[in-house]
Amino acid sequence: MGLLLLPIRLSRGERLFVMWSGLKGAVPILLGTYILSAGVPDADRLYQVVVVVVAFSVIVQGGLVPTVAHYAGVPMRVVEPEPWALGMRFQHEPAGLCRHVVVAGSPAEGSTVADLALGEGTWISMINRSAALVAVRGDTTLRTGDEVLLLLDRHTDTDVGSLFTPSATAVIGAEEVDGSGQRDVREAGDP
Repeated sequence: MGLLLLPIRLSRGERLFVMWSGLKGAVPILLGTYILSAGVPDADRLYQVVVVVVAFSVIVQGGLVPTVAHYAGVPMRVVEPEPWALGMRFQHEPAGLCRHVVVAGSPAEGSTVADLALGEGTWISMINRSAALVAVRGDTTLRTGDEVLLLLDRHTDTDVGSLFTPSATAVIGAEEVDGSGQRDVREAGDP
């Protein structure tokens, strides 16, 4: 195994790690079946030895993979499994299906679903908040980081993307701040 890794650019620790935790089990067991079919005397016993050695190798070497990675300097991280995934497969790409994330400062942030200017042909199907499904109702308030799945009618001209991105002009009290950062002070009743 080490000779096969020579042409590959790996550090000494990575090379050691691959040699320690590389392929195991299937090939020796397959080769052991040749002993059974070749009619070798005491073939059953030899095959049992092969299986025990492979099992020992997989259990011991496999159990020591995190330790060897640590000493070899190969970074490993624990990935928490996500117990639920929701997915659907379609034969053709669905028209009008889009996903947006609520960004801080966007019109959708802090708005309820009923208050969003989605138009007649657009509706919110799902909201994912911190890896949890949120019920979509008219009084559901959207927060920064919410992942929103929308269905749009093909014939709608509503630009829903602008609802989820910060606007170039935001009105703060009686002051208007445009995208350049300049402030235009106005009276509360001025347009």
